[in-house]
Amino acid sequence: MVVVQDLFNWFDEVPLSAWSTFFALNGFFFAVLIGLLIAELLRRFHRLNAVVRMEATALGQIKRALMFQEGTKLSDEAIRSDVRAYAASVVSVEWPDMATKQRIRAEEGAMPELLEVLKKIRALERQDALDVIATRLLIDSVIEATSLRAERLHLAAEQLSPALRWAVLFLSLVIIGSFAALNIGDVGIHIVMVVLLGIGMGLLNYGLA
Repeated sequence: MVVVQDLFNWFDEVPLSAWSTFFALNGFFFAVLIGLLIAELLRRFHRLNAVVRMEATALGQIKRALMFQEGTKLSDEAIRSDVRAYAASVVSVEWPDMATKQRIRAEEGAMPELLEVLKKIRALERQDALDVIATRLLIDSVIEATSLRAERLHLAAEQLSPALRWAVLFLSLVIIGSFAALNIGDVGIHIVMVVLLGIGMGLLNYGLA
């Protein structure tokens, strides 16, 4: 208890100007670091959102391209069914792993369903030039969906550098601990301010994680 009391007495003897400089410097570095991290996370989020939309568009393009294919209704429906199976597999298999930052290998997840779509397209009969063009469009759409899927999985598996996350946590603890050591006069208000500051820092670190 004596050591703790001496420590608080030492904090009380520190000039207010020194505390102001200390908090200003820590606040500056903290604000710059948080700003850069949030900008990077938002950039990644918006890119991932765009990739998901483009992948859905590529799947829709497969269905639209079947309108120009002079194939049988049975083969067209089989391809449409495989496209729906791929979309369902993305939602039920890949999406939970993406949410938990688990890496999915290229041949795993929903890839077998996408390969099945490609197999059905290659088996289509081509009777004239329009069929050849339609088949080429179908294959290109599957290739585009495959590329977008790979980018989606890569973006979802990316994580912030552990060193940066530790730096944010360290600065958060320094700011909270230093503010808790200050003597602002009213103990009740001081406790409330420290608690609110701690909750804010905790939510910020949780959001980054």
